[in-house]
Amino acid sequence: MQSIRAYNIPEKNPRHRALHPEIIAVTAALLYISCRATHHTVTPEDTMAKILYMTAPDEQEARRIGRILVERRLAACVNILGRIESIFRWDGQVQNESEVAFIAKTSDDRVEDALAAVAELHGYDVPCAVALAVSEGLPPFLNWIDNEVRKER
Repeated sequence: MQSIRAYNIPEKNPRHRALHPEIIAVTAALLYISCRATHHTVTPEDTMAKILYMTAPDEQEARRIGRILVERRLAACVNILGRIESIFRWDGQVQNESEVAFIAKTSDDRVEDALAAVAELHGYDVPCAVALAVSEGLPPFLNWIDNEVRKER
C-alpha cells in the first residue's frame, strides 16, 4: 500500500493555519487519486514488474513472438539477446542446440496471458518461458513498464 506524502504548508499564511489536519489529508488524498487516474505510477517498493526469460530456435521466431507480445500489450519491451548454446536432456539424451535467448519486460498481472501467448505462438513442444520477479529498478522505468502493459487502454 502506498502512503500519501505530507505536504509542507507554509505557516506564514494565516489561512493555512486555520485548516484542520483532516481537511488537508482528504485534499491531499484526492489530489493523489486524481494524479493516479491520469498517470499510473509505481515505486520500487510496490513494483509488480516481471522479466520473462525465453528461448527460440532462431532470431526470426524470437522477433515474431516478441513483436506480438508488445502489440498485444503483454510486454512493454522485448530484447533479443542473440545466439546461445543450450545443453539439455531431451528424450533420455543429452542434446546441444544453438538457440536465441530473449527477454520481455511485463507486469505481474500480464504474466499468465503472456505465457499463454508464448505457448500458442512457439514452435517448440515445450518452450522455455519463465517469469522472474523484479525486486528493484529505476522508478521511471518501472512506471513505463506498468503503463505500457495496462489492460485498460
